[in-house]
Formats: sequence, structure tokens, C-alpha cells
Amino acid sequence: MSESILIDSLEFAREKRSLSGEVPVSELARTHESLLNDSGTIRYSLLGGQDIRERATLTLYVSGSVVLLCQRCLQPLKETIDSQSVLTQFADEQAIEIASEEDPELEGIVADKRLDVLALIEDEILLSLPVSPKHESCGPALADEKPAGKPNPFAVLKQLKQSN
Repeated sequence: MSESILIDSLEFAREKRSLSGEVPVSELARTHESLLNDSGTIRYSLLGGQDIRERATLTLYVSGSVVLLCQRCLQPLKETIDSQSVLTQFADEQAIEIASEEDPELEGIVADKRLDVLALIEDEILLSLPVSPKHESCGPALADEKPAGKPNPFAVLKQLKQSN
């Protein structure tokens, strides 16, 4: 299992550091419940910086593929993840709420001296997954198929009633 990657988020942003690498999906435990299996690798890049208001930011890029369960045909579905988030750092939740009122598109996080980068990656993956994953085309539409040769259950009940 990968070791946690901990950073001082404000220092990382102030010094405009960068960090990149790959992590196996199997090591991102919080994603497992949402995935069909834990195969694949996720590539990530984290860049420190500032926004136009000189607030500390972290820009996270995440890409790779994961396997989901198609909710229509119940077969494996490969989902490509290609996501970018700019996370503006604040001293506390209240400051995030105030800034979000001014800019509803803002993604804020509380600055942390021991920010877990792998947890950020997991969050980004979970937020990028579809709520109800489906293939664009699953072959024959299961909902349109009528079972061949299966009797109407009400007809069977009618026959039972008549035989009594």
C-alpha cells in the first residue's frame, strides 16, 4: 500500500511547488465501494499557486480509467477520468461559506499543515464518477425484450381459479 503523501497546503501553494505521480486504484480504498473492481492506475498532478485575489490554491489534475457497473445491462463499464479542480484554501469553513456566496463556482478547502494528497485524489475521483453509470449502447435494450414463451402470470391464476 502506498504511504500517505502529506503536505503543508499553504506552504506548498506559497512556494508554488508541484507533485505528480501514479497510484494504483487498489490503494484508493474509499473508491472501492463505487467501483466494480480495483484495477487500473490513476495519474495525478498537484500544483501550488495563487488566484487573482492572491489566495493560496492547489490545482489538482487526475486522469486514468476505472471499471464501474453499468446500471442498464449490469456489465462492466470502463469510465475514463480526466478531471481538474482548483481548490482555494481558507482558514476555516466559515470563510469558505462567505467566499462561496460571492463566487458560487469556488471550490474551497480548509488549509491544513498535514493535508493528505491521496485523500484529495480519492475525493476527485468520487466526485467525477457518474451517479448512474450506463453504456451509451448496451446492445439489445433489456427493457424492450419480452420473455419468449413465458406465460402471463394472471393467465396462470385464471386457470387455477377455473380448475377449482
